[in-house]
Amino acid sequence: MGNDNKIEKDIEVMEPGCEREDRIVENAREQGKGKLLLLTLVSYFLFSFALREMAKLFGSRIPFLHSAICSVLVSQIGLILPAICYLWKNKYDPVKFLKIRLLHPLTIILLVIFAYASYPIIIFCNYISMRVSENVVGNALSSSFTEYPIWICVLVIAGIPCIVEEFIFRGVLYQSYRSTGLVKAGITTAILFGLFHLNINQMSYAIVLGMFFIALNEITGSILSSMVVHFVINGTSVFLSSKIHSVAGSLTMDATNSVASSGLMILVLGFMSLVSLVILGVLLYAIVCLEKRQEAVREIWETKGEQTGRILSPFLIITLLICIGVMIWNQIG
Repeated sequence: MGNDNKIEKDIEVMEPGCEREDRIVENAREQGKGKLLLLTLVSYFLFSFALREMAKLFGSRIPFLHSAICSVLVSQIGLILPAICYLWKNKYDPVKFLKIRLLHPLTIILLVIFAYASYPIIIFCNYISMRVSENVVGNALSSSFTEYPIWICVLVIAGIPCIVEEFIFRGVLYQSYRSTGLVKAGITTAILFGLFHLNINQMSYAIVLGMFFIALNEITGSILSSMVVHFVINGTSVFLSSKIHSVAGSLTMDATNSVASSGLMILVLGFMSLVSLVILGVLLYAIVCLEKRQEAVREIWETKGEQTGRILSPFLIITLLICIGVMIWNQIG
């Protein structure tokens, strides 16, 4: 009995120290998440800046440095490097941490349908945003369609970003913030995904798609689901843009003249978006059944994920302010 009492007293003495250690570990993790986010943005800017300077110096001898294809490749490298270093430093297993799991073949088919069913919402967001912004992507990609085969454009402009961006935003960042709660982590990373595009036009639908992608990953338990949908959406956009460019000779659009301001058009697109949401809901339910994830989804719905950390940090606030500032500068510049 005497020994038992001594052990209990020792445990009582040790508990405060354990709690302090837990707090220290949790604070270190929160700082690590914030640093990763800010480093990702800084790395993206540095690689883009380095490419512009190299294009000025060697562009006459290496025209590829001026191409949109090169710009996409360099920017994607700048984005993914900090995330890879983060996984390596923390010794995370990428398969488990990112939730890489093979999907049922029929699920992949439903994901392709999901991608196309989401287009009314994308078009609606694009339509609204183009009243105050321009189609930055279309303007930037026009030259690529005349310089490179369509398969290269789809591979580089659609294929690589869908892997890199999902790896970062629905992978490393979302899983790092997930402990703060699924809703907070989902909304935060979706907003970051939109802001990192640094223009109002893409941001408008990227935020919505970011939330769709997180929902898909949670109900399937695999990041491959958002990669599939992301690729289909981007790949289709690139392919259709190339066809429009081959017919019209340009993708340049004047937001003030080309986009009608009809209230009827907004109502039609809004109604189509609502119908689209219903279809997406049905598809999500079918995917849950195919993947046999009913229990997992029920648990997610009931618990809303563990909420043990803070979502806001100085690094997150600084990153948001920089993105908003650059976006405003691009808009008025």
